[in-house]
Amino acid sequence: ATAQMHPGHEFATMQISELPADYAGSYGRHLHISPAPRLAGPALMERRPEEWKRLETQYLNQKVVGNVPGMPAGALPPQGLVVIDDVLSEAALQSLLDHCLESTIWSAEKSGYLGAYFEDGFSADLLLQLSEEIISKFPTLMKGLSLSTLWAYKYGPQDNGEVSGINVHADDATVQLNLWLTPSEANHDVDSGGLVIYHVETPESWSFREYNSYSYNGPNIDRVLGSVRHANTTVSYKQNRGILFHSKLFHATDSIDFKSGYRNRRINLTFLFR
Repeated sequence: ATAQMHPGHEFATMQISELPADYAGSYGRHLHISPAPRLAGPALMERRPEEWKRLETQYLNQKVVGNVPGMPAGALPPQGLVVIDDVLSEAALQSLLDHCLESTIWSAEKSGYLGAYFEDGFSADLLLQLSEEIISKFPTLMKGLSLSTLWAYKYGPQDNGEVSGINVHADDATVQLNLWLTPSEANHDVDSGGLVIYHVETPESWSFREYNSYSYNGPNIDRVLGSVRHANTTVSYKQNRGILFHSKLFHATDSIDFKSGYRNRRINLTFLFR
């Protein structure tokens, strides 16, 4: 198992067997939670109502005016995808970043990254406020939907020093929001570190494991991607950039090349609505 260390530590993870007894005995416990309460003001960056409407129309109708943030000039995203820069207010961004850096909530060990899940206590009031505001800003898109779950992932180097993200998969929801918290300056390559969204959905007959686990069903997922010649929209990383998209579109983490150091770990939030 892997334990979360103090934010000033150079390494994000250590093996439990390598830890002193006083650390090992505290692993998996919420010994410290940095507060992230509801804000008196909005969690979302303020925008004019017509701007929210334009973003919703883009998602639903694939009508794009001008260039899309994080995409090459002239790139046309598929229906069911919209990129939103400056998603959070400054107060909300700082509060959630502090919450993710300082709280001992990272108890799910993955291959190359750590996870914090809603059902395990990653449920600060500010996260719930944000999900409520997203629903309210997209009334047509979100009609009949509610928050299903949410999580955060924090990426760090593996034993070989490389950092890798999540392979191709889809999620069990209707709409999802992926949001990045780590400062952009931590990213060595401004054109990478984001998300690749393929222009094809999961086959209706597939089970959750078949479309969510590349290690289980990789060859068949590759065949589905091949049916559209792996056509995709790749959105580059930027702090406070959000991607709202249809959860049944296959997607994967883009290549990651971030600076060393705990505070430079790539952190993303995911909200699922269904």
